[in-house]
Amino acid sequence: MSAYRRDETVRDTGHSTASHGGVANTGRIDNLTVNQVPGTRVRSAYRERVRAIAPDELIEREAEYARLVTFCTAPGPGYLWLRAPAWAGKSALMSWFVLHPPDGVAVVSFFVTARFAGQNDRIAFAEVLIEQLAELLAEPLPPLLTESTREAHLAGMLSRAAEGRRLVLVVDGLDEDRGVTAGADAYSIAALLPADPPEGLRVVVASRPHPPVPVDVSQRHPLRDPGIVQDLARSPHAEVVRQDAERELKQLIHGSAEDQKLLGLLTASGGGLSVTDLAELSNIEVWDVEEHLEQVSARTFATQAGRWRPELTKYGLAHEELQRLSVRRLGEARLSAHRDRLHAWADGYRQRGWPPGTPGYLLAGYFVLLQSTGDQARMLECATDAQRHARMQETTGGDYVALAEISATSSSFAVSEPVDLPAIASLAVHRHELEVRAGNVPVALPGAWGRAGNLSRAEILARCLRDSSERSRAMAEVAEAAVAAGDLDFAERVADGIPDPRRRSWAVSALMLAASRAGDRLRVDRLVNLEWDNAVRNTLPGVAVLLAAGELAAAENAARAIQGNEERVSALTGVVLAAAGAGQLDIVRRLAEQATALIPAIGSEIRRAARMNDLVRASASADGFRVEALVALAVDLSRAIRQVDRRAVALADAGRVAVAARVSGLAAALFESAKVAAQAPADGYLRVRACVQVLQAMARTGRADSARDLVVQAGKSVEGIADPSQRVRGYALLAQAYAVLDEDDLVMDTCELAEAAAKSVTDADQQMWSLLSIVAPLDTVDRRKAAAVLERIEVLARDVWDVEDQVSLLVLTAEAVAVTGDRQRAGAMLESAENLARTLAQPIRQEVTLGRVSRTAAASGHLVTAERIARSVAASQWASPGGPPLGRVASAFVDAAKESDAGSAGKLLDHAEALVAELGEEQHDARQGWHAHALAHLAERVAGIDQDRAYALARHAYRLVLLMPRSDWQHEVQIAVACAMAASGQVDRAEQISVELTSIEHQARAKAGIAVALAGIDPDRAAQFTAQAEASCAMIHDQHSRSAVQVAIGAALIAAGAGAAAYSLAQTIVVPDSRAEALAAVAAARAVPEAEDLLVELLQGPHWHLSLLALGQVCPQAVIAIADHLTGATS
Repeated sequence: MSAYRRDETVRDTGHSTASHGGVANTGRIDNLTVNQVPGTRVRSAYRERVRAIAPDELIEREAEYARLVTFCTAPGPGYLWLRAPAWAGKSALMSWFVLHPPDGVAVVSFFVTARFAGQNDRIAFAEVLIEQLAELLAEPLPPLLTESTREAHLAGMLSRAAEGRRLVLVVDGLDEDRGVTAGADAYSIAALLPADPPEGLRVVVASRPHPPVPVDVSQRHPLRDPGIVQDLARSPHAEVVRQDAERELKQLIHGSAEDQKLLGLLTASGGGLSVTDLAELSNIEVWDVEEHLEQVSARTFATQAGRWRPELTKYGLAHEELQRLSVRRLGEARLSAHRDRLHAWADGYRQRGWPPGTPGYLLAGYFVLLQSTGDQARMLECATDAQRHARMQETTGGDYVALAEISATSSSFAVSEPVDLPAIASLAVHRHELEVRAGNVPVALPGAWGRAGNLSRAEILARCLRDSSERSRAMAEVAEAAVAAGDLDFAERVADGIPDPRRRSWAVSALMLAASRAGDRLRVDRLVNLEWDNAVRNTLPGVAVLLAAGELAAAENAARAIQGNEERVSALTGVVLAAAGAGQLDIVRRLAEQATALIPAIGSEIRRAARMNDLVRASASADGFRVEALVALAVDLSRAIRQVDRRAVALADAGRVAVAARVSGLAAALFESAKVAAQAPADGYLRVRACVQVLQAMARTGRADSARDLVVQAGKSVEGIADPSQRVRGYALLAQAYAVLDEDDLVMDTCELAEAAAKSVTDADQQMWSLLSIVAPLDTVDRRKAAAVLERIEVLARDVWDVEDQVSLLVLTAEAVAVTGDRQRAGAMLESAENLARTLAQPIRQEVTLGRVSRTAAASGHLVTAERIARSVAASQWASPGGPPLGRVASAFVDAAKESDAGSAGKLLDHAEALVAELGEEQHDARQGWHAHALAHLAERVAGIDQDRAYALARHAYRLVLLMPRSDWQHEVQIAVACAMAASGQVDRAEQISVELTSIEHQARAKAGIAVALAGIDPDRAAQFTAQAEASCAMIHDQHSRSAVQVAIGAALIAAGAGAAAYSLAQTIVVPDSRAEALAAVAAARAVPEAEDLLVELLQGPHWHLSLLALGQVCPQAVIAIADHLTGATS
């Protein structure tokens, strides 16, 4: 992610004031909306809302009140559900109980009411309860609430509030929930009620008889237990109130013009209008509106404090039955006229850009009105209005209301006939933009908060991250921080929600080790069974789980079955360490020998040395095992590293190994060599980093004082670092060195220098990462200051614009637009993408992003643009993700040749080969395999024109593959070569190359790719290869590897015309982005009648962007709608 700071001045965002020299916090600081100043005590206004509902006295309900008291104070079940018809007095009883709870009982409540828009869905429910719980817990409101974190906060706060006290949660009117309570997209209030309430919590709900339990409520939830239901008898007093209210309502309906107008507006709006709103809508003076409302008793009109501005009183009908009666008596014609007035009122504020002071009703209640009347056009207008979203964010403190509106609108269009794909696509891109804003925090920030002691905040931020891989990493770090803090329950809850199985297993293995050390064997056994069900067998995290459970033999078997060389070495090393601790010398000796034999096959010299050092260190911990030969090998590998700063660190690590092996003379020599190498890099930052890392390695062996000269060298070097962000990180490293030496004052001084230097970093993203590097050393001396730096990073995170995300969306949409045939529009989008990419400050990110633009330009037929951009990054070692741009451009020239006459085709093919040949002119580590990769793709394209030429290209590619070191990248290139061989007619050669691959996953993907190449040439042979790939897939346990193979098999099935089989397969894929990729391929091929339904599912999901190419083929108008939005054009 790279970012720019938004240049906006925020005005009129709140109602706070301050005298000269003071600060007024309106809830908006540098584009960061916060719910409360950290540390400020919360006072909930909701009790006043309940007071407005409650009767002055509770008449003839003593027995029912006593029954509630008994339920809430005596041992027994956690739930009670009171049911009674309308006007039975349910709300009177519940509100009285809330205001008069038994001694020693704390109550939080929510009264669901459809009479006030915005008080009848799960958003309002969570928001109101969080405010009450914060007051009860004497905590500040949780910061930066989003749709994804609000509910996690609620669950956590309920649990904390129920610790050491009896807490009662009262929910009245459960049947009036206006969220989606049916269908696959249900999101109800009922589903937020805890399925397993903590020991101290009792839950009381009330509703009318026999309401359906929403479908999103789990089958094991207490609400599905008929044993918790009790019928509530009608109150005679409530019946008298009903008769009086209905009589008064009839008088209003036939009253003065002003009475009728006010009643009509309140009925049509659904409630929630203030006196000022009603005056503006009715053209009646404010004082006159107040007078009319005061003349009507509380039996007819009820009041509530404003949702976001409690000082504003909102009006609505006093009972749901009165609302229904008013609707019937006024009639559709009169109500329609009042709704038209409300629409005109909203249009006026929209045309003015939703200015400060926009009525709260228009930011929440108005959308509920549109929903209730099925006004899809206006729903779409509201849900895609960026200015309205900005005002809502400032008013509400988050984007969750806007996101809920988008979700509801998308669901509405999804069930329309016909399905409106352009509308759903437009909503998807708006949702994405809001999620980017909410989740635009560095992936390392949550873990930093966790290590700084604020686990709750860490979890919230981790769950905000929209990318599942980043969210997995962040949540794993938070779980590990919780383990380090000793909060194993918290760690287990967070670990259970990690999306990536491998990350989850790593977190769980750390949790299991801590539980084992604490003697919590029940937790260990439970976790190992759960993780084994998660199919992480034969992976490094799976081995870690088994080792944490003490299953040494099973761990050894799993480690030996791992496919990748480096991962297998790491797993075997873990087993060696465990075996050494158990005194199993035979296992240590056998596995150390096996791991040593695998190390030469690891592609990177740096990683070879690191894995060897790890192995020797593990082996040396076994009493009686001689490791001299292994130590010598580790030293040789460390000394062979060409990059001097990396060599310094490896030598220091080898020194630690020598200490562990009790070869002290060798250790001293290695440390001296490491110190010399650490001071050798010409680059100042690399020199500082090497010096500090060598110091840290020496400190672990008690030799920190011998490395003080390195700190002096680092201090001198950091001043000479020209790049501001690198200088900040250099200071942070220096502060870490001082922390190792217990020089607290120097740590503080150096961190202050780093903070000062960070102010000169102009790129907000780099500034965030620079500041993050300060937190760890600062936390060792002043936790409050470390927290202040983390707060500052959060402010920056909400004040930036993610350029790379914008470029990515532009290029994906441009390629989809090209599919529709609108090459001019696609070209304009690519030009915008290129211009944006060139604004990126960091060369690495600019080159990677430009490489993506070039590849997309080639794919969409803009060959001149593609070649120009590709040449501008051709010499870069960073532009390779997705393949070298020049190679992709060459393939595009071949595609053009297929549509040209013979003479032109020959020239285009020659030019394509010349482009690929340029990749072979300069080779170094970072570019190994580029030439072969490009040749293979070129051969596959050329095969459709000239098979002999294609075969020659494929043979050349294979010769280059044989020169590459074994690595995952080498396997990827070899798969491409196998497919090229098949396309050029060399099927047996292709099969042989696929068999040479060392992992089942890569073999299966190669065979599926061969099947695709043969689908139009030899269908029977293609089917054989597909079957072989399917058989191999069944043997793969790792979910990500299996999902990648399933995507490849799906492509083979689609190529063979077996769309239904591809669809069925895609539905079984468990990794979300792989599943989306496979479903998008099915939709793009129109392989099944459900193509439109598939696109709706994809557009409503987190990986919606993967559907864009398919969308361009199935519904061009939808892609054009997205393109118009991204480029700021109008349709």
